[in-house]
Amino acid sequence: MTLSGQLLIGQQAVSGERAEIRAINPASGEALEPVYRGGGEAEVARACELAEAAFASYRETSLEDRATFLETIAAEIEAVGDDLTQRGMAETGLPQARLEGERGRTCGQLRLFAAVVRAGEWLDFGFSFATVIAWFLTINMVPQTLVTQVQSITQDPFWLLLIVAGLLLLVGFVMDLTPAMVIMAPMLTPIVTSVGIDPVYFGVLMAFILGIGLLTPPVGTCLYVGCGVGKVTMEQLVKAMLPYYATLLIMAVILIAFPGLVTWLPDLTAVGGN
Repeated sequence: MTLSGQLLIGQQAVSGERAEIRAINPASGEALEPVYRGGGEAEVARACELAEAAFASYRETSLEDRATFLETIAAEIEAVGDDLTQRGMAETGLPQARLEGERGRTCGQLRLFAAVVRAGEWLDFGFSFATVIAWFLTINMVPQTLVTQVQSITQDPFWLLLIVAGLLLLVGFVMDLTPAMVIMAPMLTPIVTSVGIDPVYFGVLMAFILGIGLLTPPVGTCLYVGCGVGKVTMEQLVKAMLPYYATLLIMAVILIAFPGLVTWLPDLTAVGGN
């Protein structure tokens, strides 16, 4: 990978005319080569003009062409090899494993987007599965209704938490952790606290169980990073993870059975939820 210090506008390398811009190694404070010069109004206008022209032609391409385009981007990023990682380490100070993981995640997402584009299921009234689940849960209050019904049968905190944990586990399979927390926490917290469960403890338990979803398909973000770092397929990684899935589920049951494992430190520092 050779860096020239020039701006790439369209298919041409252009030298900027503005002030010099240099990357700095945060670990050593060393200024890195090459020197870049910022673009002016003419360069920005040219780039916008080309982008507008490209959009008009790109929108006429087939879904297969668009999918191939995304897959080609991923392949080209990987083809750069270790040079990209080394440059990233020099500019950011981040460790090699982190940058390789980010590269793997990016390429994995590009290929995932390519598969979605090729299938064409996003057209018209199609939505991603996670979006449908989020909308359905929010509008129909499914978690609250389900747990409320169970609560009418049992007031035992252990069994109630076990049912809630099962629900969160299912949600984690199809929804990323952050939106799942935003949607589920306001609905479930009043229900569990009504039977005397510490909200601090429940927050930790919810994060732990939803975090399992980061390691499980189809939305497992960490799986894409693992595939990139380990240079393995999704199928190979999931098979290797099976014993760890079992361990995580056992840990979840232990945390439900023994809340004190979570709350002893907050209780010790007098910042418990109750």
